[in-house]
Amino acid sequence: MRRFLLTAALALTSLAGSADAAVIGTGDYATFFSGTNGVPVTIFDFYDGTASGTKAGDSYSADFTLSSRHSDTFGGSDSTQVDDSAYEAGPVGGYYGILRIDFAHLVSAFALQTYQFDGAAEQIRVYGLSGLLASFSAASIPTLDATQFRGFFGTAGEQIASVELEGDFYSVARLKYLFDEPAPVPVPAAGLMLAGALAGLTTLRRRRKA
Repeated sequence: MRRFLLTAALALTSLAGSADAAVIGTGDYATFFSGTNGVPVTIFDFYDGTASGTKAGDSYSADFTLSSRHSDTFGGSDSTQVDDSAYEAGPVGGYYGILRIDFAHLVSAFALQTYQFDGAAEQIRVYGLSGLLASFSAASIPTLDATQFRGFFGTAGEQIASVELEGDFYSVARLKYLFDEPAPVPVPAAGLMLAGALAGLTTLRRRRKA
């Protein structure tokens, strides 16, 4: 009976959380950094001064993997490679189609700086482990300057696993992200937990002998 009640309670909590879940997209730096609670983000700059032509999507960083996918609207092709210039990266085959970013660990916030990615039909899709969290039209998030900065963060503890950009001749110049790492257990608390577990085992053994 207790297991049933616990399962039901967890299910209700999950439903409540999903109902309140929201991912915010903004073109304003201040709003984005407010969404990260002021925690410094990791910044990856695709500028390296070398035009590689095509490049393996897993060769940029251990923190994320890029890949290309076909778009029914804009074309492109499925590939583990991306197009790479000295300044940017985009979908393979001419910067058309879908560019997917898979993070190595869950993130609570990320931001993109893009080129020529602001059309009404161009899309940004944000995914968690269980599927789509939010979808935005690029034109629905106005940017403040030519760098086309757009930041995204959750308002209810959402964990972001990947993101897809879908568009017509565009690229990503810079990626920012904040890993959603659990808070470490303080050493004194960990020691107390271990001591409590050992004491419990000792008591159990004494009862069995008795």
